Amino acid sequence: MAAHSRLHQARLIVDWLRRLDWTLLHQQNFCLTTRSHRSIPRMAILKLDVSLAQDRRVDMPFTILLQSTQPSSAITLCECVHHDPWPTLVDGQHWDGTGLLTRVHQQQSPFGSHFNVKALIHEIEQALGATIEDVPLVTHGANHFGFRVRLHDQRIIVARVSRGDLNKTGFDAHAMVAQMMHDRFEIDAYDVLSVLGYPFDCRPLHHRDPIRSGSDFYQTNQGRRLFLFQKAGGFTYDYPRWRILNTRQKVWERSLGKPMEDCPITIQPSRAFCIALLTAKIEAALGHRGGDIDLDKGFHSLTPEMEAAREALLRLVPRVLPRSTTRLSEEKMYRFVLDHGDFGVHNMTIDKDETRQPYVTSVYDWEGGSVVPAILSEPKMVTTVDLVIDGRGKPSISRWGDGDTPNKMAQYRRWTKHYYKVLFAEAPDYKRIIHAGLDARRIWFGLRDGRAASNPDAYFEQLGGWARKRNRELDPEFDWMGMICARSVARDRKAEMAMAGVGKQQLGKSGTDLKSQIDDAS
Repeated sequence: MAAHSRLHQARLIVDWLRRLDWTLLHQQNFCLTTRSHRSIPRMAILKLDVSLAQDRRVDMPFTILLQSTQPSSAITLCECVHHDPWPTLVDGQHWDGTGLLTRVHQQQSPFGSHFNVKALIHEIEQALGATIEDVPLVTHGANHFGFRVRLHDQRIIVARVSRGDLNKTGFDAHAMVAQMMHDRFEIDAYDVLSVLGYPFDCRPLHHRDPIRSGSDFYQTNQGRRLFLFQKAGGFTYDYPRWRILNTRQKVWERSLGKPMEDCPITIQPSRAFCIALLTAKIEAALGHRGGDIDLDKGFHSLTPEMEAAREALLRLVPRVLPRSTTRLSEEKMYRFVLDHGDFGVHNMTIDKDETRQPYVTSVYDWEGGSVVPAILSEPKMVTTVDLVIDGRGKPSISRWGDGDTPNKMAQYRRWTKHYYKVLFAEAPDYKRIIHAGLDARRIWFGLRDGRAASNPDAYFEQLGGWARKRNRELDPEFDWMGMICARSVARDRKAEMAMAGVGKQQLGKSGTDLKSQIDDAS
């Protein structure tokens, strides 16, 4: 009964986490209006610490209002996701993103009839009360087109328009709902970060949610989300421009699936909640399949190997989440922090000061952000190489894309050592928090990365094997035989044969010999 209750509670937590629609409220009378027009059955108040190191450390408390929302029953789930591709010229040649207005006036818009550029221009002018002089450049990212707009008063505006149109046939409304929640989170993150000032005050001048329309699909762009930003000084990231920074040697997942109306555990920055969060994450990725588990997030079948990995990870979670020590309190380790989700120079604008030294003028694209316990936060910095912390808590690198010669690799290692030296000098407690949670972080990021693995089954079997090993190291009294036999999950045929041999031929063996035999088999 206890195991069943634990599983049921974990599933409820998974469902509740899927329901979150974040609205951030500043604690000192800067109450923001709720942007969701849907009902709010339940509310919970949390504390959020935003600790950002720039010239000095800024530590400001915030309150989060968690909205439990119900997706519209009118939404029909489809099988495909539609994102408009990068357009080509009318002759089929590649378009470099320049000269849009001239081409539109000549009736040669690269976007054709699928995107109404004139309607976009009219909407921008109406929203800003200004006239557009030119659109010198158009770019695109994973989810949006970016239009650099110059107004007659010489202000430069960036219009970000979603590549997916809600009013197009076959648009995946499930993906649309998820994207809208990401966008709302981004809006609220900008509002909260605005109190930190430059370069984090990047709030949009105007934004609009996509609107469902019954007809005239392509006469307007109402089915696309629109953001209007004041362009920050400097230039955006690209690989060559990253190299100018060499002179200085350069948060939980909000959507685990479908929603519910209540949460069975108190939401607070505590070890107990972090245990529940990690448990829910494991159940979402490896748990028993049922109506309350999102089919897109788990496995198509629950194999004995997956069950073994799941049980080992669940057993390990409370053992690797630390309690308070004299140097590090639970309040610090489990406080909620705002995690960007894709922190790197590609999501920054960069300029040079009077001495020609580069500096960051804005940090943007918070739509993939999340609020997580500090112990599970991601300090990674993306450049031409990812500057990361490895499993031992040491500065390391991954995903380099600018060459792998010995000199390049040595340069990457110098970057990551310098980056984390500066980061941890500004936030020494953060370094201690990361080191205290190395095993918990391996579980958290392992579950995240496993979904993108080329062979998820093999990936999670390996993760489960590591968890069993850690369980043995942390608990000398671990019930080796009970763990394997009671769950009926042999890792492979050799393990099954070993257990069968134990039952028939090795009854006289000591407990120590038995443990060794099972270790060898698995």
